[in-house]
Amino acid sequence: MLELSCLVFSGIIVDMLPVVREALKEQFRLTGLHNNFVFITQYKDHYKTAQSISKSQWKPLLQKCGLEDRRLYETRHTFASLMLQQSEELVWVSAMMGHADVNVTLKRYVRYIKRPQHKRATFVDDLDLDCENKTAQKLHTAIA
Repeated sequence: MLELSCLVFSGIIVDMLPVVREALKEQFRLTGLHNNFVFITQYKDHYKTAQSISKSQWKPLLQKCGLEDRRLYETRHTFASLMLQQSEELVWVSAMMGHADVNVTLKRYVRYIKRPQHKRATFVDDLDLDCENKTAQKLHTAIA
């Protein structure tokens, strides 16, 4: 059976989310593994190109769901923006996207990062910043 915790794409190792793991297990249950492929055509052959998957599976699925046409590749951007909207860690999202560093991720997706509306740096309120008055009081006490 399929037991994976990560995937490798173009030499980049990414976490396999539980929902993806379960979907792959179900697909494996339906098709088995044919010539090292889990996703196969109705003729028990693997898909030769991304375009063949898009034409036979992706575009009909979008139509069935009433969604506008988009490239399958664009799902990676949907993934990144949804993860950041849900406050997932930027470093993790960046690694999942295979970006060289977080700056690449920030440049493209910063608008999706939530900025909670609450008081910031509240610890500063507790700092004793009245140094000058205390020094003057000590001096005054020493002189008197």
